[in-house]
Amino acid sequence: MRNSLKTLILGLSMALMAGCGADAPSMSPNAGKNLNGLVISAPAPNSGAQNPAQDLKVMLSDISSRYQRINSITSTITTYDSNGTKTVSSKAAACFQKPGKISIQVLEHTDGKAVGTKIVYLGSGQAKVKTKFFGFQVKVNLDLSDGRMCNTRGNTLAETGIVRMMSTLLDPNARTRILGQGALNGKPLAIVEVISNQSLRGITRELFFIDQQDKIPLVREMYEGNRLVYRSQFNNVALNGSLPSTAFTLD
Repeated sequence: MRNSLKTLILGLSMALMAGCGADAPSMSPNAGKNLNGLVISAPAPNSGAQNPAQDLKVMLSDISSRYQRINSITSTITTYDSNGTKTVSSKAAACFQKPGKISIQVLEHTDGKAVGTKIVYLGSGQAKVKTKFFGFQVKVNLDLSDGRMCNTRGNTLAETGIVRMMSTLLDPNARTRILGQGALNGKPLAIVEVISNQSLRGITRELFFIDQQDKIPLVREMYEGNRLVYRSQFNNVALNGSLPSTAFTLD
C-alpha cells in the first residue's frame, strides 16, 4: 500500500485552485506546452496597453475581489508533476470549500491502480484516504508530512493547495507582470508571471493563465529556470455551486 499510495500522491498534491520586473517580458519555451485548446499571443514589450503597470494593478485587484466572493469550487483537474527523474500525470474530480477543505477523486493516473482513490483534507494536519490494497478497500489517516502525502518534489497538499496558490498570485511583494494574452478552449486569458518568496522551494517563477471573464486561474505552472516541473489545469469549473453531501467524507 505504501508504494501505491506514494505513486498516487506524487501527481495529486495540487490545487484544489506587486511590482513590475525591469526585464522585457518573455514567455518560457515550455509555457502552455501540450495544453489542448490553448492559443498564446505574446505581444512585444509595451505594445497594446497604454499603462501596463496600471492594467496589472487593476487585474490583481479584480482577482482578489473575485476570490473573496468565492466560497466553493468544483472542477476536473489535470496535473503534471516532475522532479527531473520521475513524472506523474493525473486527472481528478475535485472540490474546494473555504477556509481550506479539499477533496480529490482520482479519475485517471499514470499508475492505473490509483484510479478510484479518494483523498479528503479538512485543513488540519491530516488527510483521510480511501484506496485499494490487493483488491481490498482500505481507509487510513495520514499526516501531511508523511512521505506518501508529498509530490515528486516533496511538497505537501497544503503547500500546493488553492489557498497557498492564491496567496502566491496575490503576493504584494512579488515581482509580477503580464506576459501576454491568449485563449483556452475559446476563453480569453491573460498570462501572468509571478516571482515570489511564497513560491515553493526551488521554484524560480510561476505562470498563471487567468480567465479574463471570471478572474480566476485556469492553469498554474511552476518552473525551475525554463524547466516546467508542475502544472495544474482547472476544467469544468463551477463557482459557489452546491457540493455533493459526500464531498468531504470517505463514502
